[in-house]
Amino acid sequence: MSRNRYHEPWETEATAERPESKGKILLVIGLVVALIAAITCACVHFINQSGKVSCGWGDDSGGRPSYTAAEVEEGALEDQVVFNSISDNAEYGNEKRYISAELVGGNGRWNYRELKVEDGQTYILRVRIANNGGQTSTNTRVAFSLPLEPATQAPIYGRIYSENGTPSKYWDGILLTCDTPFRVEYIYGNSTLESESLGIVPVGDEIVTKAASENGIAIGYSALDGLMPGGAEVFVTIQIRIVAEELQPSNLSFTTNAKVRQDSAEASWDTSIEAQIGELVQVQFLYTNTDSVTHNGVIASVILPDGIELVPGTTKIYNSSYDGELIETADATLDTSGINIENYAPGANAYVRCTVRITDAVTSSEAKIWAVTTVGETHVQDSCTVTITD
Repeated sequence: MSRNRYHEPWETEATAERPESKGKILLVIGLVVALIAAITCACVHFINQSGKVSCGWGDDSGGRPSYTAAEVEEGALEDQVVFNSISDNAEYGNEKRYISAELVGGNGRWNYRELKVEDGQTYILRVRIANNGGQTSTNTRVAFSLPLEPATQAPIYGRIYSENGTPSKYWDGILLTCDTPFRVEYIYGNSTLESESLGIVPVGDEIVTKAASENGIAIGYSALDGLMPGGAEVFVTIQIRIVAEELQPSNLSFTTNAKVRQDSAEASWDTSIEAQIGELVQVQFLYTNTDSVTHNGVIASVILPDGIELVPGTTKIYNSSYDGELIETADATLDTSGINIENYAPGANAYVRCTVRITDAVTSSEAKIWAVTTVGETHVQDSCTVTITD
């Protein structure tokens, strides 16, 4: 939205002539009218802007000062640890605006304040971190704070923590918007750090999941050891990926069917089988969209009873795009928050298969395994049974 310069009511043309008596009365009336109009415009502007979420940079010192590159080079921060405070970085610009976002496969133009998102699209969130001081930062940690509740405006913050920094905590935000309420879904296993010393290396998902409890994860320039040396050419960039998912309508129509079989491609699928302690068993659940609308962001999960555990590296997906590819993120989330198996048009379906192991901790001879699929707020589940034999 373009903004015009606000004119105070008493601002008039310098060349205007001043009439006497009657002209003065008209001038006063004109000023009063202008004042009322200005107040009205200001109120309308405030009302129009009152619903806009505000998110920007800050720190735990109440707002650190800015420094020019020349001032830093001359030693203004020689004995300190201060992050992202140069106002005229030759390659980057204002370092205080250090979080940005871009559509994957977009035009390469990073957005630093606000980005309108589209349903089902994947976006990269990036933070650039530079220690402007002359001392090395210790226990340097970074986190992304993502909103949990759906809304039409989603502020996302990149947070920096430094054990010996002054300030010690920093934040900068970017606002994602959409015409309809949407969720921000973090894509597990795709977060990276890049520096000249390390190149591009993966970082843990705790950069999001531990944003509040532990200030995120330790980062660094030469290793992920929390050490960030100072220097004009020393910086790192960290990227994560998210998906914007619009809310699905309630009362969606889809099915979930769970089956189980022995750990063999020749074995038949059934709703129940027998197995011994220590044996491997394959579980399959079929999701089918029986609705008239597309389902976005379908979540598949499995609920395992005590005594049955997921075998890492065995979860696969079968649909129109994948024919048994492994789902790398499933090991951490299939039996907890679930995995996103993407979007499905009316009539489309997907199979998710995994292998589980029967352990010696089974509390019942009949172990029930639940397969659950979730779309929006709608959950549909089905179960299969493994009878434990001696």
